[in-house]
Amino acid sequence: MLPAAPTSTPYYYEEPYLNISFHEGAPGSLFSITGANFPDTQQASIYVNTRFVGAVPCAYGWFELVLDTTGTDEGLYIVVAATPTVSAAQFFTVEANQRVREPVSDGPIFPVPAGIAFFERWLLPLVSRPD
Repeated sequence: MLPAAPTSTPYYYEEPYLNISFHEGAPGSLFSITGANFPDTQQASIYVNTRFVGAVPCAYGWFELVLDTTGTDEGLYIVVAATPTVSAAQFFTVEANQRVREPVSDGPIFPVPAGIAFFERWLLPLVSRPD
C-alpha cells in the first residue's frame, strides 16, 4: 500500500539579508542598503553602531534606504535592520583616502550620527623574558 499524500505544502524560508552598494567610501558618501526576505507586514528598525537612525516598511519583504555619512568620523560602521522576529547586518568603512560614493538606489535618506564610529585596534599581549 502507498503512503498517503501530504496534506500541506512544505514551508520554505530564506534568511533575511542586507546588500550594500559599497563597503568603503570617503566622509560624505551615500551608501545604498537593500534588505530582502523580511516579514512583509512589519517595519524594520535601522541601527548604525547600535544607534537607532530610522525605520522603513518591509513592503513585500524588501526595502531600500540610503545612509548619509556627511559629518561622520572615519572608522567602521555596522548596519543592523531588525524587526520583532528577524534581523540582518552589513558593514561599511569611512576613510578619507576613499572616493565619495553616490547612492545607487532610491529610498529614504538617514543621516549617520557623528561620533559613533568603531575604530580597529590591535591589542597584542605583553611578553617579557627573564634575563
